[in-house]
Amino acid sequence: MIFYLSVSPPERSLIIEVEGKSYELDWRRIAVLLALRWVRFNALPLARFQTIETDPGKLRALVEELKAMKLIEEFTVGRSSIIYLTEEGVKVAVKIENIARESRLLQEQLSSSGMNYKV
Repeated sequence: MIFYLSVSPPERSLIIEVEGKSYELDWRRIAVLLALRWVRFNALPLARFQTIETDPGKLRALVEELKAMKLIEEFTVGRSSIIYLTEEGVKVAVKIENIARESRLLQEQLSSSGMNYKV
């Protein structure tokens, strides 16, 4: 059985600077970038992010914000969408990953399929 906690974390932002550009990211944006970073090919179907934002309209707005920041791109086939990291998005996700690791918020653990992360 899987249970989901429906309490949102506090609304705080993290400002990330990469190559002279600043990005203000809340936990939802960070979650999307890290999820894309940790999967093969840095791409996932949009539907996979419904655990981050359950409201389809808000999820669409989140994707549009990240696209406007040029951190992700979207590929649409029919009614399905795949989002993927841009080169800039990879750099920002790596920086977030490093900050989390240095702050000991991220633990690496080996699995049979490769590297997994616990937050």
